Parts: sequence; structure tokens; C-alpha cells
Amino acid sequence: MPKMSAIVYDPPSNEFPHLAVIFNDQGEVIVSIPCASITEGESFIEQALKDFTVETKVIK
Repeated sequence: MPKMSAIVYDPPSNEFPHLAVIFNDQGEVIVSIPCASITEGESFIEQALKDFTVETKVIK
């Protein structure tokens, strides 16, 4: 499986949501989703990375 990295960005102001982002090994955005909190974003990232692992195993 290609190496991926992820982060939850804080919003620039209270008018915006946090942003959970997953990058591929080339630094390109694979997934970007708004979330209500850092905890929600981290939970999304954790599940999404597990799902990517499962999908990669199924495709091979």
C-alpha cells in the first residue's frame, strides 16, 4: 500500500469547520472533509485509513 499521511487542520475562524485531509505519497489530496472537531476529524481519518487498507487488499 502506498504511504499516506493525514492531518486535521484548525479553522482560521469560528465561522469555518475543522478540515480532515489525507494525502498520498506524492503530497496530493486524496480525501478532504469538513468536521465539527479535531476528535471527529481524527476518528474519520482512522476509519478512512483502515478502509483504504481493506480496499487495497481486495483489489490486489
